[in-house]
Amino acid sequence: MKFLFSILFIIAFSISNCHSQGKCFLSIEHNDISKRNFYPGSEINFYIDNMWYRGVIDSLNDTFIYMGGGQIAIKQIKAIKLFHKKFNYEASGGSLILGGFLIAGVDGANYIISKEQRNFSKNSIIISCSAFVLGTLLLCFNSRVYKLGDKNKLVTICL
Repeated sequence: MKFLFSILFIIAFSISNCHSQGKCFLSIEHNDISKRNFYPGSEINFYIDNMWYRGVIDSLNDTFIYMGGGQIAIKQIKAIKLFHKKFNYEASGGSLILGGFLIAGVDGANYIISKEQRNFSKNSIIISCSAFVLGTLLLCFNSRVYKLGDKNKLVTICL
């Protein structure tokens, strides 16, 4: 019994010790409210020197983010782009655009195939245009950019 207890104690201590060493993450805060956290392995989009960069965080510490074999100073980051996750804007927007084209295509094929003179259906034109416009709007509003400054801060938290 003592042997089993000591083995369990050693395993629990080593696991907790491994998790406490070097665990850092980034947090984007807007008016001191955390909007999203970035951990090693998560994707990040940021703006440095008139260019947007996108990649997966390999590791990070108090001053640097390590991505793709390089390091980026956290102080150089001017803005962070966050994509909405609760509602999949990208997939829904693309599906609506594709559906709008599909409705217009089916109605056009019916127009070509039918032997009698027939016009495009007003309802299908309205529905396909609405789907196309709504899908485009969803794709346009898929993300939000937080410019780092007074209201928005990128904070490194190390445990």
